[in-house]
Amino acid sequence: MNEPSTTTHFGYRDVFTSVAARYDLMNDLMSFGVHRIWKRWFTATSGVRHGDAVLDLAGGTGDIAALLLPLVGERGSVVIGDINAAMLHIGRDRLLDRGCVRNLSYAQLNAEALPFPDASFDAVTIAF
Repeated sequence: MNEPSTTTHFGYRDVFTSVAARYDLMNDLMSFGVHRIWKRWFTATSGVRHGDAVLDLAGGTGDIAALLLPLVGERGSVVIGDINAAMLHIGRDRLLDRGCVRNLSYAQLNAEALPFPDASFDAVTIAF
């Protein structure tokens, strides 16, 4: 007999892979576009400054990272981290299309086990 699982699986790989291309549209529809205003407020009040290194967790589609890039400027950097490869690919393609390439990198990772040494970042962001 199989033992019941002691962990919960929310389907982040399957669900987010299937909706990656439409994720921002889904957020637009579910929030009536308010998520875009909230994300601008979120980054504006984040305390991120010129020269900071920022890790944007669950940042797959890149919308928060795009708003952080002007704040960190040429001396700073933003790493977009997401567990889902499809979300990272969508975000990378969108940011490349917008010309956002400097000081930006991508990491497929599990936020519960970050592959970075302590004190690698000045700020860590996470949004929906």
